Formats: sequence, C-alpha cells, structure tokens
Amino acid sequence: MNHPLSGRLSAGVMLVAISVSAVFLSACQADGQGAGVSVENSSAFLMHPTSSLELIQAMHARYADSWYETLTFEQETIEYRADRADTSSWYEAMKIPGRLRIDIGAPSSGNAYIFRNDSLYVFSEGNVVVARQSLHPLLLLGFDVYRSSPEILHLHLDSLGFDLDVFSESDWQGRRAYVVGAETGDESRPQFWIDKERLVFVRMLQPAGPDGASQQEVQFNGYQELGGGWIAPEVDFYLDGTLTMTERYSEIEIDMDLDSALFSPETALQTRHWVEPEAIHPRN
Repeated sequence: MNHPLSGRLSAGVMLVAISVSAVFLSACQADGQGAGVSVENSSAFLMHPTSSLELIQAMHARYADSWYETLTFEQETIEYRADRADTSSWYEAMKIPGRLRIDIGAPSSGNAYIFRNDSLYVFSEGNVVVARQSLHPLLLLGFDVYRSSPEILHLHLDSLGFDLDVFSESDWQGRRAYVVGAETGDESRPQFWIDKERLVFVRMLQPAGPDGASQQEVQFNGYQELGGGWIAPEVDFYLDGTLTMTERYSEIEIDMDLDSALFSPETALQTRHWVEPEAIHPRN
C-alpha cells in the first residue's frame, strides 16, 4: 500500500474502545430489550447505515471479533512509465491497528517506510531520512477500521479532508457501494467507497499534486476471504484517469507473531525480519 510523498513516493507510494452503541446493543441482546428500545431498532444502523459514522460503526461491528491482527505479504509492484513498466518486489507487514511497514526491495537494503499511528518514517540505506506526521488513509479504511474505536477513526478521516456529512450510494464493479464525501455521480470531491454487502473499502478519490489540481484514484480489487476478514490482492493507482501503478500480493499470511520492534523507528532495522532474519542493520 502506498502513500503520497515527495520524490519517488509522489508517483507511486500512496500511498480500542467499542462504540457506545455497540455496547448498548450487546446489553439489549442480553436482556431481550432495553429501556423501551427494541433490539431491532437499536441495531438498525448496523444493517442500514445512513451516515458516515454509522457506516464506520457498522464496519467495525461486523468484523471486530474476527478480523486478523497481523498481515504479511510479498508485493509485486508495477510502475507504469510513458515508455515502459518497471517491476520490483516489496515486502509489507501490518500490526493492526496503526502499524504498517513497507520494505522497498530486499529488506537487507535498509530502504523502508514505517507508518506508526499518526507518524511516517522513511529509511534510506538504513538511515531515517524523513520523520513527519502522516495518517495513511488506506491503512485506516482497509484495515484499522475493524480494530479501532469507530469514533476516533471517524475523526481521523475528517482530518484527511473528506466531507463526512455527505453520504450517498452508487454502483461499483457490479456491486452497490456506500459513498462518503460526495453525492452520487460527483467524482470531483474527495471521497471513499465501501462495498455495501461486505462492508470493505473498495475505492478512494483524492486531490494530488503540489497544488491539488490533479486527482488520484485508488482501487482495492479482487477481494478474497482471509481468515475472519478479507484481502484485496490487487491494488491499482490512477492519476487523472491514467493507471500509474499496480500492486499484486502473494505469500499472504495472517496472525503471524510479529515483534512490535519491527514497527519502531528506533529498532525496526535492528530487529529480525520476517522474510530475511539475517537482514540486520547496525544502528548509525
């Protein structure tokens, strides 16, 4: 998964608590009813959300007890140039919520990106060259939503420029989808799309470029069931309607015991890697 950054990243690398309503629903189910409110009415938003917050709450409630906690995979990265397509292998690991590590090429190269909660760290040849605040929208919408507080995640999405008061529906690849941030048919505004039946992220549109005059589109495609959740093993990135990059995932594993030190900027490159245990970099 990618994140918009300067240099190489701008072209391709785009890349706790349960909600009060969910607690209330559990209590209603235990008692059969609660304070004059039926279980059917209290759970209506879980079946038919009518706002962005209700949608996030419904996504969380659907998979909170089953979604995997860690994920690793090998990524074939295809970057499309004007006259060619360049292919490379990246290695990614997540510890959900809030932690994503991307090794660019062999882990022994010391080139990596670490997203940890609201921060980004970029490593080049074993050294940290960028450290800044950054929320990763694809991590939030594709994974963290199932293991984070819905209310806090909703606040994070608000800070990323989506108009969370605009809620609509549309069709996407033959399936119905909820659209947050734009009315049906309006693709000019920042927005994200959630599959209505599966409650998984499928599409995002955001401004791109230094002045925001371009538009980046990200698609999570080819969803497959994975453990108690889902995975989209192909992710496509478009800039102003032109395909710029494709990610294809293989060697997918879930619930591996990943050392938290792998996601810390102080210890990441001195910790045994899940792909290359010998890829240890001395601290400079």
